[in-house]
Amino acid sequence: MKTFAEQVWGGDVGYFATAFGPVGSKPTKEWWPDGRDAFAEKVDAIQKTDRFHFHMGIFRFSQRRRLNANALQSTVFVVDVDADAADPEVRSAIEAVSGMIGAPSWEVFSGRGLHLYWTMTSPVQLEEWMVTARGLRNLIEAFPAINKDTSPITAPARLIRVPGSINDRRGKRSFITNNSTMLPVDHAEFRDCISAYADIGSTPFSTDMGPPPKMKNPELVFHECWPIQRMHETGNQSYEAWFAAARLFAWSEDEERGRALFHEFSKTYPGYDPVETDAKFNNALETADSPPSCEALRKASGTSCDGCPLATFKNSMPVRLEEKVGSAAPPAKAPDGAVQGNADATA
Repeated sequence: MKTFAEQVWGGDVGYFATAFGPVGSKPTKEWWPDGRDAFAEKVDAIQKTDRFHFHMGIFRFSQRRRLNANALQSTVFVVDVDADAADPEVRSAIEAVSGMIGAPSWEVFSGRGLHLYWTMTSPVQLEEWMVTARGLRNLIEAFPAINKDTSPITAPARLIRVPGSINDRRGKRSFITNNSTMLPVDHAEFRDCISAYADIGSTPFSTDMGPPPKMKNPELVFHECWPIQRMHETGNQSYEAWFAAARLFAWSEDEERGRALFHEFSKTYPGYDPVETDAKFNNALETADSPPSCEALRKASGTSCDGCPLATFKNSMPVRLEEKVGSAAPPAKAPDGAVQGNADATA
């Protein structure tokens, strides 16, 4: 456990972010300017109790605010496999990826799915880290069993659950699996392995490096995006789809309008909790480096987008609807039978 904490420490400058607290409570933020040994001891102590959940940032930050813009450097790349860890197709996909770029340094059961960590032998600066992360994201996109939401791969401000802590939503303890090598790897070699199988810093990233403009009229997307509309109508919202919606509405020029729409969207879910919903929106504000793609929402919701004005555009995003249909377009209605599958509302 101490070895894990030391490897993901995140470098030797700036601040390292953590959040922890009793299960069921709002996490307490804590910042570590230095003291790798002290941090490792804290992680070791917390993972031995049933009372705490614990999350940690994978990046060093320039100041005590966990924003992508404040990220400096990291020693780790993480893939959040938000799928059933017992699914043979998930294991097969992980083994295929491992055969291409090497097995993860750490494989952690998160309480439901798996977190895959590739730790580096030395810190990687933000600009260089982003290039490699984009290549890793492109690679993972090729594996349907593990690509439900690949956006966290390129999110510097992401918080990741530490092994041994409790997953509040599932009530299960996370743990390091036997598939971990526990060995850091050289960043140049890791990047070269990725580049042999996936574009690094190229399509869809190099042609659209900057994120799209914030939404001036998020109400348009609320009514026009078919997956959002369908999930709001039925209340059938998986966790993946719910978080994708949070990232979508957080991409509003007026954050409070986006927050209100996310609450409106969430209210039809039988387990709607305004406090939890507000916390998830705040998390999206802090961590999302881009809004979700149409494909991510479609996969998360199980809804067809055939006939949508954006359906013919590669790598499209719902936030682009203003550009395609006009900001004052009347609300559209998703066609009957648009749902191709049922999202698991209990996820």
